[in-house]
Amino acid sequence: MQEERKSLGGALVEVFDAGVTLVKSEIRALLRQVTNVIKAKGVGVVLLLASVGPLLMGLVFLILAVFYLLMRLGLGAWVAALIIALLGFILTGVLVMLGLRRLSAEIPHDEPERRRPDQLTEDERLEAEYQAEQAAQARASASSANSLSSANSASSASVRPATGTTAAVAGSAAGRVEGTVTFPMPLTEDRTETLPVYGTNPDNSQPAHGGSVDDFQVFNEGGDSAEHQQRRHPKKHDPNIQHPVVLKDQPGIDVSTKPTFQEDMKKEGY
Repeated sequence: MQEERKSLGGALVEVFDAGVTLVKSEIRALLRQVTNVIKAKGVGVVLLLASVGPLLMGLVFLILAVFYLLMRLGLGAWVAALIIALLGFILTGVLVMLGLRRLSAEIPHDEPERRRPDQLTEDERLEAEYQAEQAAQARASASSANSLSSANSASSASVRPATGTTAAVAGSAAGRVEGTVTFPMPLTEDRTETLPVYGTNPDNSQPAHGGSVDDFQVFNEGGDSAEHQQRRHPKKHDPNIQHPVVLKDQPGIDVSTKPTFQEDMKKEGY
């Protein structure tokens, strides 16, 4: 019993360890994916944000250049400011191009590459062969079932006679009767089949139900009903049926509906 408890506890510990390992692996994969996204997209975002500084600087110097141009109408400070503004615009364009290129880059996935069949291990190869055999057996069983159903339908169509076929049926109480068969029925080689004939017994009684034919409400050839036949031929007394007889002079039990609870209470002293 202790060994069983130990084995059960060990199994629980192993299951818990496996769950913890699975959770750790999932968290590690998620962190790796987030890191890849940051590396691929974050650098581009940083470059785009960094391009804002030179752009603002270029705008400032452009404004200064225009300002000095309007103030002095010379070729001194405004030319230098204009050159600085143009360099700022060029740097901004380069940073924007680099950022857009990094944003359009694909995110690398750490999925294992599919190995070729010659690089599979022994267990993987056996598993692949087993799955292929199971699939082949399933296809073979499906094809055999379809062929068997088609063969059965063809055989039943060849054996089943057409509706309305005239066949001769030989009975035990009759000689040979010809009629029309309105339902499919198997026939022998000579197209005859022996069927049981249910008739009356020599004493005019039904073997299936018992009793006389007159017990059923049917009409005979003369048109008389079973009720008329019963009046003409009354039934005999059945000894199994007993009719109780009550004599008037026998003493009985008096039954009264008058309430007596008041007298009973007086007797009890209430």
